[in-house]
Amino acid sequence: QNRKLVHGLLVRIGKAHPQALIYPLAVASKSTSMRRRRAAENIFDKMRQHYPVLVDQSLLVSRELIRVAILWHELWQEAIDEASRLWFGERNFHAMYYTTLLPLHKRLALGPSTK
Repeated sequence: QNRKLVHGLLVRIGKAHPQALIYPLAVASKSTSMRRRRAAENIFDKMRQHYPVLVDQSLLVSRELIRVAILWHELWQEAIDEASRLWFGERNFHAMYYTTLLPLHKRLALGPSTK
């Protein structure tokens, strides 16, 4: 009940003052909590009906800021640490390779995403 009321309030605020919610929703849409991520995406979808360009461009800026803020060596260091933990701690090859290392290899193969 309370969640629906807050959701409805955020949708109304988003329609009247989209700039007030863009950044907080962009952050929430990157959350590790699936519930928070879905709620943010749902509100973005409602806002997109009224301000499609604003929503899409703000998500693009958010994605790009995150992409350029995280350096390649930081990504790889974290991935290698996690892969090491998965292999030596849990002996979980599938998680080590397919979940942790392969996505970075694929991302590296794609090259730069902006021109």
